[in-house]
Amino acid sequence: MYREQMTGGGLGSVSKLGDAPIDTMQSEPGTVDEIFREIGKDRKSAARKLAGYLGQGGDLRDLMNTTRRLIFLKGSDHHDYKFSGAVFEDYAKVSPQWRDRFLATGAFYFRGSDAKNIPLVDRIRTALGA
Repeated sequence: MYREQMTGGGLGSVSKLGDAPIDTMQSEPGTVDEIFREIGKDRKSAARKLAGYLGQGGDLRDLMNTTRRLIFLKGSDHHDYKFSGAVFEDYAKVSPQWRDRFLATGAFYFRGSDAKNIPLVDRIRTALGA
């Protein structure tokens, strides 16, 4: 199932990861907000922006916090939580020459800022009067 999903023939809205090899990935400048807006439109572009953000010394903590916040608001599957946690944990273990590109591929699975909130978020906001 994973292989099918990563090649565009399977379950979710994940782009064809096979069309974005990590060794030839180009980077382009981007902010955290731009990266997560782009995820809903063009995941390859989002991955390039994420690589550029990290390559320019972007704040990893800000990226991680935004990723987590969006997972909590928009994640609909336990793999959403597990995947993002594993990618950030493994980032420090990947050799420096590859780690930014490695993390950038997370854009193919992270949740974008324009994605719909899970129903629980709306129920909580309604209960709080927000």
